[in-house]
Amino acid sequence: MKFDMKKFILYFLTLLSAVFGTPKKLPIEINIYIEDNIDPEFVKNSLYLIPQLWKFNFLTEAPKYRVMNGEWKGFLIPEADDTVVIFDGKARNAKYAGGCAGKSVGVTKNTWETDELGFGLRIWHELLHAQKIDSDAMLRSPEFEEWLESQFKYILTENRTAYQHSMQFQILFYNFLTRKFVRG
Repeated sequence: MKFDMKKFILYFLTLLSAVFGTPKKLPIEINIYIEDNIDPEFVKNSLYLIPQLWKFNFLTEAPKYRVMNGEWKGFLIPEADDTVVIFDGKARNAKYAGGCAGKSVGVTKNTWETDELGFGLRIWHELLHAQKIDSDAMLRSPEFEEWLESQFKYILTENRTAYQHSMQFQILFYNFLTRKFVRG
């Protein structure tokens, strides 16, 4: 029986892939399109907080997107994966601030919103969802609580509802989730 080096290499690579998994392609390239005369500088400034797991490219031509109906009426979701459409939620009567379908993300920016940090967190939240990560689980994640420094863990667990929408705890939680995703 003759030794087949090509088959051996293929077998070895298949075994390595099964043991160690398929490496993630990093950074994840995200295309962003801004609708409805939203200020591009506001959006760019909002992205500074988001880790470099994502690399952002700004589209100058509108991608194909769906305008949702029913409960999500007026909400825009791009058809292409790894694409974010940012639009005026008030002008389109959108009920929700953010959402995703698969790896496509829609985020509303209302005219009265001036907080770049809060807007950046909304985008980060939806980008995590697009990676199949439950970014809504902050208050029910024992693993996150264990990861926190003891004084932060105490503060969070003693009054969960008070910190449910805390930007400081959201930053910690999204950082925890992002690090966990990168490390596999």
